[in-house]
Amino acid sequence: MTRPSTMRYLRMTVEPDPSIAPEAFRIIADSDSVREARLEEWNVGGDDVTLFYAIEGDVGGVRESLAETAEVEAVNATAIGEATGSLLVRLDPSKTRIGERIFDLMGSQGLIVRKPVIYREGTVHAGLVGEDDAIQVVIDHLPPGADVDVKEIRGTVPRPDTVIERLSERQREALRIALEIGYYDKPRRATHETVAERMGCAPSTATEHLQKAEATLVRETMGEFGLQSTDGRDATEGESE
Repeated sequence: MTRPSTMRYLRMTVEPDPSIAPEAFRIIADSDSVREARLEEWNVGGDDVTLFYAIEGDVGGVRESLAETAEVEAVNATAIGEATGSLLVRLDPSKTRIGERIFDLMGSQGLIVRKPVIYREGTVHAGLVGEDDAIQVVIDHLPPGADVDVKEIRGTVPRPDTVIERLSERQREALRIALEIGYYDKPRRATHETVAERMGCAPSTATEHLQKAEATLVRETMGEFGLQSTDGRDATEGESE
């Protein structure tokens, strides 16, 4: 008889030691070219893994840097705006000891990784779904030098992706602060400079985060009614950051 087990959802942040992290990881997660990357899809085939990222940053610069790393077999980029775009990366995990170990560990324990996985400021923010024992095995056997911060463990799995979850972490932060300080009140009680001060960034950066978040929310809302943008695209198309 199969022993009953409990399914768990784990949300965690992992910060690998830069001295052992693969070069491709450092480029995606901790380079000046990327403010935030979202791993939205992936496929394991043969010895290679293909990864699809939504990038907030210098997409062309990231592509050029990744193409020079030993573990990346191929990389293609599509720019959506001045500072957003997508990357399709095919890499060989066996060329990095930590990469091979992580993919083998996930596969052997039958875990599901919830999408998207967020890369920002040298850290990875991820959610896992699996049996109690399997999740514990992964936590216990992550490569040495990986600082793991478990944010949440629960028996229920978050509902599928919503429009809010498609915003980047910084875009959600900008909206939250803007709402808290009265940026959207009438009359307006705060400016984008105030939002920037609370976020610890330049006013132009805060404005960019707010505008992109607002555009995504508007496209999604209008798309629910079958409306299209003026250039004929479906209102939900475009950047997802």
